[in-house]
Amino acid sequence: MYQPYPSGGRQPVPPLSGPPQRVRTAVMLMYAGAALSAIEIIVGLNTISSFLSAVWAQYPSYSSSQIHAAEVLGLALAVVVGLIAVGLWLWMAWANGAGRNWARIVASVLTCRSLVPADGSERARRRASPVLTRRAQGSRTWP
Repeated sequence: MYQPYPSGGRQPVPPLSGPPQRVRTAVMLMYAGAALSAIEIIVGLNTISSFLSAVWAQYPSYSSSQIHAAEVLGLALAVVVGLIAVGLWLWMAWANGAGRNWARIVASVLTCRSLVPADGSERARRRASPVLTRRAQGSRTWP
């Protein structure tokens, strides 16, 4: 019996079941990070009175208008930085969920960067130093 020659059309590809479980878990943790960053904004807004007390204590010669300006600046800075953090978490969750390879690297760098304080204090240097030293020496263990 005669069998027809297969056509040059594409063969049907079975549908993908979605990203692996580890990726889905990582994306959910990134959404949790966004939620925690949003909570951090709310807590920061609720602690503005302690910020004002600290400004009054450190700069007793400031006038009330200068204190008010510091309050507005501190409040605006806290909200802007918090919203940027929330946006980055959401962007990284979306990009990782979509399978973007660069997003894994960027999310890892941002997470590591958020764990090391940027204030330049001695405590921050001591906390970061062993990790950075081990990384520079090629150690594969994490403290």
